[in-house]
Amino acid sequence: MGGDIEAMADNINPLVSIITPAYNAGAYVVDAIESVLDQTYPHFEMIVVDDGSTDDTAEKVQSIDDPRIDLIRQANAGVAAARNRAMESAQGSYFAFLDADDLALPQRLEKQLTFLQDHPEVALVGAAAETWEDSTPTGRYLRHACDPAQLAFDMLFENYLVNSTVMVRSTIISRVGGFTLDQSRRHEDFELWSRIGRRHAVANLSDVLAAYRVHPGSICRTENFDANGIRLASENIARAAGSWWVGPAHRTLASLLRGQNPGPPRVKYETLQRLLERLAHRLENRFKLAPGALDDALARHRENLRHHWERCFGPLPEPVPSLTSRIKHRLQR
Repeated sequence: MGGDIEAMADNINPLVSIITPAYNAGAYVVDAIESVLDQTYPHFEMIVVDDGSTDDTAEKVQSIDDPRIDLIRQANAGVAAARNRAMESAQGSYFAFLDADDLALPQRLEKQLTFLQDHPEVALVGAAAETWEDSTPTGRYLRHACDPAQLAFDMLFENYLVNSTVMVRSTIISRVGGFTLDQSRRHEDFELWSRIGRRHAVANLSDVLAAYRVHPGSICRTENFDANGIRLASENIARAAGSWWVGPAHRTLASLLRGQNPGPPRVKYETLQRLLERLAHRLENRFKLAPGALDDALARHRENLRHHWERCFGPLPEPVPSLTSRIKHRLQR
């Protein structure tokens, strides 16, 4: 009976494991830890993996006297390996990612946990974040689509989850695996979120729940992942279109919607338009939405496609209005 009561308590107040890789983060890691200790939801553990730092990162973590903070030290293996090491040690039912130079706002765990408990069909949830330049708030925010269907459409092409706002069910990681260590598939966060998103719904909260630091030492500023990002987006597009084979249309659409020149065009512009429409229709079916529910997102991606096509290949003729739109226009006059 005592075990049953303990299990019920775990369901009501589940343990959340905060996953924090740290490399030469001595200047910031205490702030990150203190932002976790300030959470309104107290049932957590924080696992900091010191990934072979050469500064005082480990000493700074050890200076925090709280049994919920756990330090693991390893030889330098990279951020993906550090996150995987933390997840292997984690005991929580949910994993919340927080980089060592970012901050969690006080209600982050509470709000995201409540959302996932209220939406069992959602595998992971992110949130909005304010960007900081080093230690200075900028008043600028990273805000992305919240609705699972619209976010799934957007995530075919780019990563629209702020890593330090993501909370995921631990059972999902057990099912799909952790961050890739394959050097040819870098963009490890986009790669994992894509693997999850192909099989499960993902969402964002509109709440600002993190401060995301941008400074010269940030990973996103010091590594170039463009080619791998295009490869991942091409795979996403192919899978969403119902193909296991990545073809020229998938690669060209991925390149253009990521703002890259795909080289001499191997497919027609109209082919890419039809591919976008197919993606929208298949996502509407997947999420059991009414036909046309993703029309606004489709229009936005069409506009983006046209802009980058013309930038790379020159002007397109103005589109001829369809018969339906011409009739609607006449009736509105």
